[in-house]
Amino acid sequence: SQSRYTMKKQIATISENLGPWFGKYSLPRMQDAAKRWEAELSVVTPKQRMGVLGQMLMSEIAQQADRTLYVDADCLISRDAPDPFAEFPAGHMYAAMDSKPNDFLCLHRAGDMISIQAILGSIKWGATYFNAGVVLCDRQHAGAWADFCLLPLAFQGQTFINYRARKLGYKLVELPRAWNAMEISTPEHLEHWEEAHIVHAAGIYDQRREEWMEKVGGILP
Repeated sequence: SQSRYTMKKQIATISENLGPWFGKYSLPRMQDAAKRWEAELSVVTPKQRMGVLGQMLMSEIAQQADRTLYVDADCLISRDAPDPFAEFPAGHMYAAMDSKPNDFLCLHRAGDMISIQAILGSIKWGATYFNAGVVLCDRQHAGAWADFCLLPLAFQGQTFINYRARKLGYKLVELPRAWNAMEISTPEHLEHWEEAHIVHAAGIYDQRREEWMEKVGGILP
């Protein structure tokens, strides 16, 4: 009899030089989500400090499963979050827009869009720019993180991933903001964090990050 193929799913994150907040707040929620969604959890710890290059390990990690939910280490997954692998069909690359709610074209990132095309070549990209902190992708989307170029841009890795995904012709679909709730994109801030599926401490650093994660972690189911 023909064996039935089981799709391999994984949650992946990069753990590099992190504070105690990762093991205390982020990791337990990732472990819980992986168990609930019947996915493997891949916590990748680089052998040497990589900085912005760390996320580029996804070019290899994404090829190790049929579908991967990449989350930055500073993300908290709600224990009530539905299964994204069931919620969003395969065949697309999903990410939330890196913009304020009324900035539909992501015009605040126009400078990065223009600059990277001036350096690497025009792909007629002039609007929408996703946040690379939460990305749901398939194995065939691994090229978005490949052949990285260190460029003089404000958000080197994120802008490069945006560029590559578009240059390679991937079908990009916008994730609802609930899947990557950040202060930049969530207008009511702390009052409505409990409605998010994944909250992301984007742009929050040092001691403030730990305090923020403790506060939001107390609100998020």
